[in-house]
Amino acid sequence: MTGSPEFHLAWCKHYVHLFATNPVRNSLFYALVPTGLGGFVGAMRLQTVSECGRPCEVIYATQYDLLALRTPDLRPETEDPRERALIDKLKGRAFAASHVLSTIVPTVVMPGWSKMPLPAALVRDLRVAGGWQEPAGDRTASAAGAG
Repeated sequence: MTGSPEFHLAWCKHYVHLFATNPVRNSLFYALVPTGLGGFVGAMRLQTVSECGRPCEVIYATQYDLLALRTPDLRPETEDPRERALIDKLKGRAFAASHVLSTIVPTVVMPGWSKMPLPAALVRDLRVAGGWQEPAGDRTASAAGAG
């Protein structure tokens, strides 16, 4: 008997673009990426969920359309407190809205599928929109390809 599938959260290009153009009007969405998935060729079929855990459309995304919520410069085999906080916030919102959410777990290394470059300021905005409260004095929101 196998357990239920587990997923990582990712920001995806289409929704990040919508969020960046109008963060007040556009909601935050996440792609559910199967755990254990490394880099891949072509497009992968992925379920998306809203910021309150409501299942949304199925998208096709390449690894260059996805960015893990993990801070890239963390030591491997460590959990990212920012990623954990965003997952917990999403789980809380889903519970409050009576949405059944798939099992979501944090990454312990930067996944091979996480290739979308985003400016650090946009990553910080996405984290804040997702519920991350940056501790005072912490302005080190780095991102793959930050510039």
